[in-house]
Order: sequence, then C-alpha cells, then structure tokens
Amino acid sequence: MTDKTTGLPRYRCVSCNETFTVKPGKKPRCPHCMSIHSVEPVEEKQSFSLPPWGKYVIAGVLAIGLCVAGAFLFMHLRTTASPVTLDPAALGAVDPKRMSSYLAEQDIEEENVIDPFVSSEALDTFAEKHKGFGSGQGRAGSLYKALLALKGEGKYKPFVPRQPRKDEIRFAGALLDAIETGDHPEAYSLELALMLAAAARHVGLAAVVAEVVDYPGLQAPLDPSGSFGHFAVAVYDGGSYEGSYVLYDLHQGRTQPDDQATSVPLTDAQVVAQVLGHQAVRLVAVEFDAQESLVKLEDALILDPDAVQLHTMRALIYLTSGGLDEGEEELRKALQIRTDAQRLVKWGAILLADDEEQEAREQIQKAIDLKPDYALAHASLAMALLAAGEVDEARHELDLARSLDPDDPLISVYETNYWMAKQDVAKAMKAAEMAFEKNFHDPQTGLLLAAIYGRAGESQKMRDVLQEIRQHENLPQEIMDLIDAQLGEMSVSLDVGPSTKPEEDLPEDPNIAAILEEDEEDDSTGDKPVLDMPDIGEKPHEGFLTGKGSGLSLSPGGSGLSLKPGGSLLSGQGQ
Repeated sequence: MTDKTTGLPRYRCVSCNETFTVKPGKKPRCPHCMSIHSVEPVEEKQSFSLPPWGKYVIAGVLAIGLCVAGAFLFMHLRTTASPVTLDPAALGAVDPKRMSSYLAEQDIEEENVIDPFVSSEALDTFAEKHKGFGSGQGRAGSLYKALLALKGEGKYKPFVPRQPRKDEIRFAGALLDAIETGDHPEAYSLELALMLAAAARHVGLAAVVAEVVDYPGLQAPLDPSGSFGHFAVAVYDGGSYEGSYVLYDLHQGRTQPDDQATSVPLTDAQVVAQVLGHQAVRLVAVEFDAQESLVKLEDALILDPDAVQLHTMRALIYLTSGGLDEGEEELRKALQIRTDAQRLVKWGAILLADDEEQEAREQIQKAIDLKPDYALAHASLAMALLAAGEVDEARHELDLARSLDPDDPLISVYETNYWMAKQDVAKAMKAAEMAFEKNFHDPQTGLLLAAIYGRAGESQKMRDVLQEIRQHENLPQEIMDLIDAQLGEMSVSLDVGPSTKPEEDLPEDPNIAAILEEDEEDDSTGDKPVLDMPDIGEKPHEGFLTGKGSGLSLSPGGSGLSLKPGGSLLSGQGQ
C-alpha cells in the first residue's frame, strides 16, 4: 500500500505497531524499534497508537535489562541458511571468509560483519614462543600462564564492568598490540578470551570462547552490571570440539574443569553477537546514540537470540527512553532466560518505579540470597528502604555496599540520594564529587553534581561543572541548549575555558529546572543560586533524566532529581 500524500510504499512493524514510509532503494527499517525483521508491507490502512511514554524508572537501581516474548519482541527473527557449509550451531574455529559469507547472509548491517578473532603479527609470534609441548591442555596451560604473567607485570588490568569503558572493544590481536606497546589497557573478559582463543587456535588447539555464568562458591556476580557477561576460553582435548573441556580465565586468573563451573561454549557467530553487544553498550552510554545501539543489538540478536545480556541492554534502552511497558516486557524475557541476581535487582528497580515497594524489596532480597556480596543489590535495597522511610536501615545497607565494592560509582550516586534525603548538603556534595570522578566525569553524573553545587551556593563550581559537561563532544543538542540557558549571559563556547567573571554576575535565579527538578517551594537565600533538595524518600523514582531517540532528553518528574542510565547506570559490583 502506498502513502496517499507522498506516494511512497508504507510498511508496518508487527513488534511495535509503527507504520512508516520508505524511500526508493532504502531497506525497510522501523524508525521506532529499529527492527528490519518484524517489518511487513501495509496491505490495508492501519491504525496504530504510540507506546505509553513518560513513565520513569528509579534512578540508581537502573542497571536494567530484560526481554520478553510477545507482541513486542523478536518473534520474526530469522536465520537464513548459509550458502556455505557453515553450521552456526557447530563449535569450532571458522575460516574468516566463510564466517563473513555467513554473517552477510543473515541480513545484518555491513559494518557488523566482523572477525573479532583476527590476530596480529605480535600475537602469532607470542603464541609460537609460548606454545609449550605435550598434550593440548599442556600447551593451552603454557599460553595461559604466559599471558597471565603479563597481567602480573602490570601490563594490562582486568576491567570490571560496573559501567562501560570509554574506548572501543579490541579484537584479539589488537589487545596484545596494546599490551606490548605499553598502553597498559584495562581489558574486558571478552577481550582477554578473544586474545587467548586466537593464540590457542594459532598453535592448533581446539579452543572456543565460553560464557561463564558462575564459579563454585562465588558470593558476587562475575558481571556485576548484568549487561556484558563474563567470558573465558574452553579448550578441548584432541582436535575435535567434543567432550569435556577446561576453562582458562585470564580475567579472573583461574582455570576450571567444565564440570566445576556453570559455563556455555559459544559458536564464533555467537561471539560476534557478544562483541556487538559490547559495542552497543558503549554507543548508548558513552556516545548517547540509542538508535545505532539498537541496530547493533538487533543484529546481535539475529546471531544469538537467547543472549541474556543483549536482551538486558535492549530493555535498558527502552526503559531509559520512557518506554517502561516495553522495557518490562524485555526484562521478563531476560528473566525467563536466566533468573540471576543481576536481573532480579533490575526487576526490583522496575517494581520500585511502579511504587510496588514491598515486592521490590522481596525481589532484591532474592538477589542478595543468591549473591550475598553483591554490592549493587545492597545499594538497591537501601534505595527501597529509603523510599519506605526506613532511613537507618538504608544507611546500613549503603555502608555494606561501600565495604563490598568501594570503587563502584553508582554506590556514590545512591549515597548522594541518601544525604539529599537527609538534607545534608555537604555530604551529598562529597558523594556526588566521588561519583563524578569514579565515573569518568560522566555528563549525567555531572548534572547531579551541578545541582548540588547550586544548592550549596557554590556558584563557581556549578558553572565549572556545567561548562565541562558542555564540552562533551557527543552531548545531545537539547542538553547543550539547556546548559547554555542555565549559564545565561556567561555561556561560553567549547574552546574557551571556565569563566572568570565574578560570582555577582550570575543570574539571581539560574534556570536549572529543565535539567534538574526543583521543588515547588522557593528556598533561595540572597543572591546565591539555590536548588531545592529532592525528598527522594517519598518518591525516589521521579524526576530523572530520560533518553529519547538517539540522544538524551530531560524529563523532570515531581519531587526531585535523579540520574539517567548513561555511563553511571551500567554499574554494579566486582569480585
């Protein structure tokens, strides 16, 4: 069916009921959920309604994720048969050309046809030098120990994914190149697994990347964020990819027989999916590009439809864009795939956002029962307790979370909320400063800090933070405009340093309301800019920054300010 106005063909997305037109020569893609596989031509005039935007999810507890079957998900995902004899369900190293051919046949974007196992001259040389002798496990152990020794020498550091790393994920050879050139990289577990797997394959070992769900006796999740997963290398005896295997985990510095760990060996196509997932997290949290992130996730889910981390991220994007109902559906799907502590905490966040405080506490407590040392679970419980007015109990849980993981920036955000509820501006400021520093000076955390500086009358500090945020090269235009409005006549260009104008030049009542929610009462004193402190103990989920489209829009709620999941949202607790 063609549009009567434009004459262009019309399509409908069966997932989200969006209808749209497509220009000649363009691939039909839903502009709402970015799907290409749930799109069909409109045979007759369709009526549709937009999803219910505008419901907000609690700020901190949002290390969110999940997926659901049903009308909104991937019921129409399909995997096209490959023209080559590559079985995507078969384990084993696949020739890059055959893999590229297979990936292209899946109708994914050209830029997502990648080979994360690509080696380098340095990695091949390293593998030859340290391949050892004897059995397959003997040679694998030799490679593992040699790469682990580099960690011991401080040449690389395992990165615990409390939030996404600022730089791109590296492929196998690129990681060793960075190590040997003295970059001292912080590495995801997936990067380390790719490097070891490529080295092992170079010397003829039957090696694949495996997702490690859990090791015996661990009291906290391997992936505290719930959005990345944890990976090691599974090496099989002999030349076949059958039978038992041994896990070699460079990130954790341990080896484990397969019967002593909960793990899942992955096909190379599934590994590509996980790499795309890591890229998607960075796109939405660092680059503020939710639309491109959704494209990555859809392509990744074509290759691995049951990857819980991918569903988790898709839900996160919908939730932080205001699509709470869609996000809830995604989260239920993720829980069906894997009911673990990370996803229970996220479900508790959803419940808390819906004012289901008692049920939220029950879900978060289940997460703590599974993983007693999961810092994010304790911090999330603190927010639920604070919402119920149980301030002393909330303080206890926050102290426990801090002792379990002092480096998690999200705990500092929660502590900021706590001290704001207590009306202790000085301590709230200190906690927000710590969150800003630990979270790579994330713009969203900076907005929280700027609000507190304003409340404390720290005009120069507030201006400096806003100007620093303004210089973020990928900051959405609407936030730039709001910051410029806040700075008023003293707004500066990106290439100019902090203003040195005297504090008296500040507007008497800076309009930060569009960025950070003000209370209805006017507590301003004198000429100093004052932002009322939010009473988050009453409704902690209201008034946080929410994403929209490819950027970040600002949608204050009722009682105060909170934080959108960007860099700081993908947070959790490590080992």
